[in-house]
Amino acid sequence: MDNQYTNQLATFINDIRGMLPENSRELLLGGSGSQLTGTQGHVLMLLADTPAMTNGELAKALSVSQAAVTKAMRGLSTADPALAVATVDARDARVKAWSLTDAGQSYAAAHRQRHAETAAAYAEILDEFSESEQATISRFLTVLLKRLQEE
Repeated sequence: MDNQYTNQLATFINDIRGMLPENSRELLLGGSGSQLTGTQGHVLMLLADTPAMTNGELAKALSVSQAAVTKAMRGLSTADPALAVATVDARDARVKAWSLTDAGQSYAAAHRQRHAETAAAYAEILDEFSESEQATISRFLTVLLKRLQEE
């Protein structure tokens, strides 16, 4: 195999890693975005769809640790203006359910829009390839991801 493609792939992966904010799990295209982390953006989208979720429910839905949710919620609740507010459970004061403020609803919609813009950009790029080429790209990505998950 030609080293040109191996080097191109290595450069591509390293360039993508360099574009991601620290601790980010996604790369979104489109809009300039905000200072939200990926976790915060996903929390906002979840709360827009299902208000009054606890940290545990958010962690489970996002497949992240409760500590990650706690950190995300601290940032969302102390932002100016606040994007999320907690309501303490009347039966158990240790439990807080989170809901979005009006500003949080706006940020959630913007994050959802960035997801839509990213999907549209991917579709536009893939349209430049034949079905056969797309199948090869899909197979390559599947094999690459499996290999990365084994590491």
